[in-house]
Amino acid sequence: MHEIKLGDVTVTRVEETHGPIMPARDFFPTIPEDAWQEHRDLLVPDHLSADDDLVHVAMQTWVLRSEGRTILIDTGIGNGKNRPAVEPWHRQQLDYLGRLAVAGVQPEDVDLVVNTHLHLDHVGWNTRRRLLDWAADTTALVLPAHFSGRSALEIERRAESYTVRERAPFSRY
Repeated sequence: MHEIKLGDVTVTRVEETHGPIMPARDFFPTIPEDAWQEHRDLLVPDHLSADDDLVHVAMQTWVLRSEGRTILIDTGIGNGKNRPAVEPWHRQQLDYLGRLAVAGVQPEDVDLVVNTHLHLDHVGWNTRRRLLDWAADTTALVLPAHFSGRSALEIERRAESYTVRERAPFSRY
């Protein structure tokens, strides 16, 4: 866990998971092969596996604390979620809440969750399984503002039906 102080704000990085998720050509289908080769020395081993060309990513939350308030920036993938497009994330079971606790945060301590965008790897812990359905845990503010009308449950239901074919090429973002 990494922590820095910026003025009166303490910023703590809480990692949910880190590692390979899928072949680079599947994750970034519009990037030409020669670009991978040209930049290989910068990518291996932190962002790309040397032997099988799997993309490595870190899923994390940024905890901001100031003036008695606790804000989370993004909430990762979540446990038990249907994520068939990315096999390592599909119905994963990790101790994210334990890692938050090590950082001194319990879910009930969170005043606000800010989602930088609505990709499934940024909204996962906005909801948790309660009996047979998903329930929202916190008040989520989604940036940019044109997404702010969506509830955490709407986002989760959309993410549950997500498939690889629905993903737009990365270059469009």
